[in-house]
Amino acid sequence: MYNVSLNENGLTFKEIEKKIYKIVCDEACNVLKSVLETLDEKILKERDIKVYRNRYLKRLV
Repeated sequence: MYNVSLNENGLTFKEIEKKIYKIVCDEACNVLKSVLETLDEKILKERDIKVYRNRYLKRLV
């Protein structure tokens, strides 16, 4: 019925699945990193400075 061949490009469904999984995981990590950094900045701005001092803000670049 369908004549689909992935062998012409040297790809298998398993390889495609792995590449898609890696892309999705990398993007999820980037989103989570952004959310955590935003929350960290919010906590830093809203903290009670008399009780909680700012030791340092570590930036990973």
